[in-house]
Amino acid sequence: DGEYAVLVGHVAVIVVLLGNGRGAGIDIPVILTKGRKGLHMRMTVNEQIALRAIGPEDTEILQTFLYHAIHVPEGMEPPPRSILEKPELQVYIDGFGDRPHDHGLAAVENGQVIGAAWVRDMPDYGHIEDGVPSFAISVLPGQRGRGVGTLLMQTLLEQLRQQGYAKASLAVQKTNRAAALYRRLGFETLRETDEEYLMVCPLDAHTHCR
Repeated sequence: DGEYAVLVGHVAVIVVLLGNGRGAGIDIPVILTKGRKGLHMRMTVNEQIALRAIGPEDTEILQTFLYHAIHVPEGMEPPPRSILEKPELQVYIDGFGDRPHDHGLAAVENGQVIGAAWVRDMPDYGHIEDGVPSFAISVLPGQRGRGVGTLLMQTLLEQLRQQGYAKASLAVQKTNRAAALYRRLGFETLRETDEEYLMVCPLDAHTHCR
């Protein structure tokens, strides 16, 4: 337990993609089309990814992507899946979809969920105040580097803005290069410790957090 005590405190931040792998994830050209089954994103001529809402019936999906969200530094072994039973991790998924501030999206390609992003008002390490949702996001290891995480975040941030939220938050380790991407998406550092940033994204229509 002690070996992962620090790591599990950063689950909300862990895996955000850098799009084309060169730090320009938010610059990927995307075609958005809206159909009866939800929002579809065609990122290249040959790829199409659909986004759908995450609800109470998606417990297994949330468990899977929460596990993949655990940041494991290079050279360390990943924790056992039983780590998800810890109370500090259960806050991300327990009863998800039954609370007013629970919102989430799954990215689906060829019938497989390849990424997920969700927010809730929870006492996690990204919490700044009641009523402000904080982020959790991850993408399957084999699907990283394609911009899936960036698209999930951009779309969910826009949904939150349209639903009237003033801001959203997250925590990210300073060693995680995703911190630079969060800044490009409009997140600002609220405060920091020796190991992490606590970041907030203002969702006012005049800001660039989208």
